[in-house]
Amino acid sequence: MTNIDPQLEVRSGFLPVGVDHQLYFEDIGDITLEPLLFLHGGPGLGCEEKHRTQFDLKKYRVILLNQRGSGRSQTQGELNDNSTQLIVKDIETLRKRLKLEKFSLIGSSWGAVPATLYAAENPDRINTLLLKSPFLARRKDFLWGYSSQGVAQQLQWDWEQFSLKGRFQGSTLVQQYYSALVHAEAPKKERAAWACRWINWEGAQYFYNRPHEKIDLTPETITPYWMNVARIQIHYAKNNYFLDETGIMPSLEKLAATNIKGFCLQGGKDIITPASELEEVKAIWPSLEIKILPEADHKIPEEELLKL
Repeated sequence: MTNIDPQLEVRSGFLPVGVDHQLYFEDIGDITLEPLLFLHGGPGLGCEEKHRTQFDLKKYRVILLNQRGSGRSQTQGELNDNSTQLIVKDIETLRKRLKLEKFSLIGSSWGAVPATLYAAENPDRINTLLLKSPFLARRKDFLWGYSSQGVAQQLQWDWEQFSLKGRFQGSTLVQQYYSALVHAEAPKKERAAWACRWINWEGAQYFYNRPHEKIDLTPETITPYWMNVARIQIHYAKNNYFLDETGIMPSLEKLAATNIKGFCLQGGKDIITPASELEEVKAIWPSLEIKILPEADHKIPEEELLKL
């Protein structure tokens, strides 16, 4: 609760969405203000305390949803009944639980995927769709992260570690991790080593412009939280994010025909979701307002979020 007004009400609870999943959510601030629902990245990262105060609480009633298996949702790391389409349904279930007629929706990185799909399916419920460093979930985006011809070109040493010295890439590489970490009955330390390689590869990209902040995990230091994040990310990557090779582009095209206001914040130095990819997004959704922050990477400065 640090950096939050102690008099500001934080309502929280669990949303039952099936046998294996209860989603933890927080509903923060003045209920008379415009609701703003935040969808975290990952998949699997969950919401953090910092997310409570990164938006203007004098303007918005902020709602944080921890997706299936993520954060404080139960059961943590659960992969059964865990898909993109079910997350989209969960947004509607939460909307009904909180009795929201209309609200704004922000998707951060991976969170842009279910946010965009929901907005395209329920345009009458959305005021503004906000995309922060959006992941587009196309086949080309998958290959950017998991092949030697993508971001690996900028992170050759890290790619060597992740790809097992270049022996695997693309779907074959992800399948190796899936088999070893998700389906294997290998010793705990061996599974931890696979999870570390996965998370350290993600971290190498995230901290590319801030290497002094990066801390590599080891089988001795990895926590259950990061083990669960790795499992969920591998599950989604192995299943092509439960979308076809066009990712969220068809949904963005649908949004172009609606009255929803679209806004995108993107870092110019982002190597996870490069700003250049937004040219295709803009071509599909011309009214989308895009703000490029030249010095920012995948992490958007909090002062920019407070301006929303």
